[in-house]
Amino acid sequence: RSVEGLEATKINLTGGTITITASDDGINGSDGVSNANANSAAVVVTISGGTIVVNAGGDGVDSNGTLRMTGGTMVVNGPTASNNGALDANGTFTVTGGKLLAAGSSGMVVTPGTGSIGWVSATFGASQPAGTLIHLANSSGTVLFSFRSSKQLQNVVFSLNTITNGQSYRVYTGGSVSGTSTGGMYTGGSISGATLALTVTAGVRTGR
Repeated sequence: RSVEGLEATKINLTGGTITITASDDGINGSDGVSNANANSAAVVVTISGGTIVVNAGGDGVDSNGTLRMTGGTMVVNGPTASNNGALDANGTFTVTGGKLLAAGSSGMVVTPGTGSIGWVSATFGASQPAGTLIHLANSSGTVLFSFRSSKQLQNVVFSLNTITNGQSYRVYTGGSVSGTSTGGMYTGGSISGATLALTVTAGVRTGR
């Protein structure tokens, strides 16, 4: 239990296992001086390794400056209210390695920027209830991500080096999952019996 989970001007997560539950921001890069909407050059949040699971009522991961992910695994169960987002960065946001899944509301969707590896932003036409199974599959039907949401969501951002920007991917609901859960993300998932919900193009920005 916390209000702000991890908060500092510079946050550098390099390994280990971190689980955060916060009523406001899960990880918050802030200099404590600048306006929350300003881009502070002093603020840098870097994830380079480890397994990080965030459950946040506010922004899941928020940097008032630079946000970058170069490795590790991060799963964000973000906000249900549209005035916050699962991911937020006032400066540049890049993902150049690792595995990222960030789920939350659709009001303030932030996606990886220029120089990032492949990513998909999937926004549903209506909020999906807690417990919904979501799968991201390529055009051949191979499942890349499977996720069981812990709360209501309308957007999910996926990033992985096997996703190719510009290519088409499919998002399914239903089906089944197996194996170990990391914050709701599963090592195995099947789209057998699932419903095709969305077809999306990797690297296409939606929302803010």
